[in-house]
Amino acid sequence: MLRSKKINISQDFINLLKIHFNNDYEVGGVIFAYRRGFKNVLDTLSFKKGEKMHIDFTDDDLALFEIPSKHFIVGTWHTHPFQNKITASNIDLLQWKKWNKKYLHLIFNGNEIKIYTAKGEIIYDRQI
Repeated sequence: MLRSKKINISQDFINLLKIHFNNDYEVGGVIFAYRRGFKNVLDTLSFKKGEKMHIDFTDDDLALFEIPSKHFIVGTWHTHPFQNKITASNIDLLQWKKWNKKYLHLIFNGNEIKIYTAKGEIIYDRQI
């Protein structure tokens, strides 16, 4: 399993999170990364609109995205626009358990990024 010291987040990725952030509903998608040495660099993402306080992902979502050259899918991302301090919901935790165990799950609230394992362990926490 990846740990925070093995994850880098590119400024382009952060800019995309900010561009797609919406205070009225959750949005999310798939995270694409590439490997630089022993680190995985979160570099770009796909976009999917959710509802007021909910977004879900299925295995079918993976078929919708063309993986950029030299990249791989590292996990999912979504926003929690209604939270000042990020906390994974019970719905998040249940959904993550259904997905491939190797995937990471990023939540963004406009000011903070947290990355979780499929078990709900926080492996990355950063204010931006």
